[in-house]
Amino acid sequence: MKKSTRLKLYLFVIYAIGIEAFLRAGLLLGKEYNFFKPRFSPFHKSLSECKSLDEKETNVLILGGSAISDALPAKVGEQIESKLGAKVFNMAMPGRTSRDMAVLCNLLPEKEREKIDFVLYYEGINDARYNCISTRFFRDDYSQSHWYQELSLMEKHSEMNVTVIPFIGELFVIRCKEALGMIETIGDGLDVEESLLGFGAEIKTGTVFEKNVAEIVTRFPKARILLCEYHVFIPKEMMKKRNLGFYKEAAYFKGKGPRTTSGAWGYPWNMEKAVKKHNSVLLSLSSQTNTRFVPTDSLMSTLHDKYFDVCHFEYAAGSVFAAYLVDEIRSSP
Repeated sequence: MKKSTRLKLYLFVIYAIGIEAFLRAGLLLGKEYNFFKPRFSPFHKSLSECKSLDEKETNVLILGGSAISDALPAKVGEQIESKLGAKVFNMAMPGRTSRDMAVLCNLLPEKEREKIDFVLYYEGINDARYNCISTRFFRDDYSQSHWYQELSLMEKHSEMNVTVIPFIGELFVIRCKEALGMIETIGDGLDVEESLLGFGAEIKTGTVFEKNVAEIVTRFPKARILLCEYHVFIPKEMMKKRNLGFYKEAAYFKGKGPRTTSGAWGYPWNMEKAVKKHNSVLLSLSSQTNTRFVPTDSLMSTLHDKYFDVCHFEYAAGSVFAAYLVDEIRSSP
């Protein structure tokens, strides 16, 4: 090889490494993705907690969104662990949907999944947000939002830990299409954009929700799975548009905590309809041999004075809910 050719090759390699490092640094600083292993970075912490499970212990896996995560005041997972005396792995995450939980369970190594004795699934509201888009732009992978665009690309680009260039390149093309109006997204704000709220009247997530939860169930053939009915508390005042909004909604709840406006999921009446649909899916899936449907409406309806928004509640209510779930676990055949 000629000296000039070698020099060009060395320069190309240095240039490629520089571009790769620059893009990885951007993902690290802009999205907090792991620099060395960026693929599925948002799930790394949860997955690391489920490594090397002790099969001699009773292992409980919790899946869902913020209501059952230990990130909020209810601390349901921590309270279940204390009351049950078992090892609880709470992989529920604020803002996450059935799609996130399905991906998370697929990433969990089979040898660790086989050590799980019980799976608690409590989520039915976050998927409702993704109805707030026209049928034309609705996608089964929820890629009508930026996060799920990225998640779908992570699934597609298995080489992402080796090089992020194809991932970034395809993401750039998608964002250009959005800028040109070729695709529409829900937006990254906590509340759905007002112009999109009306689209939530058509419940498009039922089939997707069923597919995702069914996928979770199949991943744990040896575990006993409790599909918990999702409960929302919507004060009657919130069934009128003029009464909605962050400051107005504060007056309708007696509980104290970090409130989320109902706009995060769409209009309350549409969100309620979506939750009912998702609960009917859970009930239908409970016919499988290792799966049970756990009704919660009767219990949670007695705790409305502890709710600080439509789905989140205080520690005291979390204690009652945790005790109920512990009883359900203990009574599982």
